[in-house]
Amino acid sequence: MSKNILGHDIKKVQKLVQNNGGEFINLKESANYIISHYLLPKKKNTADSKERTVQWVEDCITENDIKVSSVNVLYRPISVKSRLLSNLVLTFGKCEVKEKDLLQQIAERLGAAHQNLLFTRQNNDTANVSTHFVICSEDQSNSIQFNIAMEWSIRCVTKQGF
Repeated sequence: MSKNILGHDIKKVQKLVQNNGGEFINLKESANYIISHYLLPKKKNTADSKERTVQWVEDCITENDIKVSSVNVLYRPISVKSRLLSNLVLTFGKCEVKEKDLLQQIAERLGAAHQNLLFTRQNNDTANVSTHFVICSEDQSNSIQFNIAMEWSIRCVTKQGF
């Protein structure tokens, strides 16, 4: 097991799980769940059906309920095969801080740049031209950011689509 799970110290994750009634074991076959990186290495094409992310662990603890992995795209690891987003500049809509941090880390690992500014029509010292707007919640489809993105022909994508 590595020392880090995409920005999370393994010892802290282990303590979080143990403090909430779970345990860590070394035998993958006997485990109920496998906590792994959100992004799978290139050599692994699909996640094990037991694999979950630290986001899933945190949400299960926060809501005192075992969350169904299909409810949130951030609960299951995904396969990363290349830096296929290397020419993109993403602007994220309003998200929860931990969700936005994770989405930004994923964007970086896939080669995309991201920024917190609204949008700009040309590159300058503080911002690059945004190529995509990532919509993090349904209520953003009526937001100022969304309307500007539509007016400027900036592609919009939901966090699930991203």
